Amino acid sequence: MSQLKGSPVGRGSGQIGDTYLRQVRGRTIQCQMPTANKVVTRAPLAVARQTVFGLCNRFAKLHAASIKVSFNQTKYGSARNYFMQVNYDALKSALAELPASASDAEIETAVKTYATANPAEIYRVRRNGCPNVYLKGEWKSSDDPEKAPEGGGSSSGGSGSGGGLDENPLG
Repeated sequence: MSQLKGSPVGRGSGQIGDTYLRQVRGRTIQCQMPTANKVVTRAPLAVARQTVFGLCNRFAKLHAASIKVSFNQTKYGSARNYFMQVNYDALKSALAELPASASDAEIETAVKTYATANPAEIYRVRRNGCPNVYLKGEWKSSDDPEKAPEGGGSSSGGSGSGGGLDENPLG
């Protein structure tokens, strides 16, 4: 994906060959047209990785409203994007054994079981101005921060809760 710095006339949009231009947060981005991703030609490990990623995405989508107030928005991404970034490894471990056809209830149960066994793995709240909170069991909307801190669209990650260096990979 490339970002176009300047356009001679207005904003670019539309299709050029096998790429297209679109607007994202005021930036013009050039993207490649989607292609068919046939299961027959994919390696089994790739299929498994994509299945787990899809399950992680479904879990994040189930809690999108809660994630929006509990996590920072990244510079060019969303709060849900940041949630996935900091929690993907733990969610991957929690959902690795589920099939792609797993129900939402099965996904919730798998994450709850993993969070109960590993209470310091999955971030529940990671937002500037709020203490970091880990998921210790079931996801509850009552665990959301009372009020989103002012200037919530920060490009940095969560608050460092113990002095020292913040482990935020975004800087």
